[in-house]
Amino acid sequence: HGAMATYTTKHNPLAVYSEEANSTFFVFGSGDYSSNKGHAKVGVYNHSDGTIIVNTVGAYANKDAHGNPTLIVDSYGHIYVFFYPHGDPMKVARSDNAYDISSFTIVNSSLGTSTTYSNSWELSQGLLFVTYREGSIDGWNYALSTDNGTSWEINSWYDNSNGAYVPYASTISGNESSGNKSIHIMWTNRNWAASHNTRKNIYYMYSDDGTATWKNITGDTLTLPINETNENSTLVYYTGDYTQAVTDKVNNTNVKDIKLDSNNNPLMLILRTLNESANEYKWEFITWNSSSSSFQITEVADADNSFDSGEMIAYNDSDIRLYLPTIPTQANEDGGDIQEWQSTDYGQTWSVLKNITSNSPGSHNYVRTVINSQPEFRAF
Repeated sequence: HGAMATYTTKHNPLAVYSEEANSTFFVFGSGDYSSNKGHAKVGVYNHSDGTIIVNTVGAYANKDAHGNPTLIVDSYGHIYVFFYPHGDPMKVARSDNAYDISSFTIVNSSLGTSTTYSNSWELSQGLLFVTYREGSIDGWNYALSTDNGTSWEINSWYDNSNGAYVPYASTISGNESSGNKSIHIMWTNRNWAASHNTRKNIYYMYSDDGTATWKNITGDTLTLPINETNENSTLVYYTGDYTQAVTDKVNNTNVKDIKLDSNNNPLMLILRTLNESANEYKWEFITWNSSSSSFQITEVADADNSFDSGEMIAYNDSDIRLYLPTIPTQANEDGGDIQEWQSTDYGQTWSVLKNITSNSPGSHNYVRTVINSQPEFRAF
């Protein structure tokens, strides 16, 4: 992969609005083909005057976009940027001043061993959380820091010590106004011996006590780490047995986004492969029905590539927006022209509000939405 600035859907978040600063802070990757290096970029959009400032936080050893950055804006206004070469230890940079991107200090340069797909959040004042894949096929860890990112306590939430199955995960933090913010994780699983697109099933779990305990959707306490033998209690959507799916090109799943409803229940966006050989794919939306104690899956739109990628903003339970590349511009290639979709009935039906881009010569992809977004800057 080359210089795809907002890649991948497994990096979260890339943009956060701060009410205190009336600014949206955002990060992205920038590849330099002449030096084969990647650069972690940080920017700020000032909602008061419409200005944008961009700075470079640091460089990493290759331009592979799997090393793209994520960020935290903490309760004190300091900005943390997490970045790394694909499969190397993670670097943690902290802004020297609150709400200021002009200078950063690397407070930790060796978090993890072989990291990819960082997801970074502040769970409570002074408690930082980041989860990431450790190694190509080793599983997923999460790490906690209470000293401004200098030191980290590392724990495993998915164990893949047998090296056979690889989760692809995405996360979101909760809407709580006090105490610990909950952390929610959705994932799909790939058989490492299978083709790259052979990913099966959707799973989900959360913690609402600073990671002391983890639960499934019905509140049952889970024993970590999760693995292929004990993850059935976290199952959301069954599409096949990934332990056997070596050449399967139908009914596969790709994780795209997770947000939360007004009750902190998950809203999940996925792309399902109907038939890879026929280039048949479907955008699907998953909600939790508390009355029936079951997940509901609805179809949104057609797609033509499993790496078509988009995200959502849940303004409220009656106004959920999706930003999807649902107008193909290059047949069977990932991406396309972006449309804004809306549901006013909690994801049961969807309609197009408007085209964000049109008649593009190439393909737009990897739309990333802003956490706590404002009308002036909702996505990029």
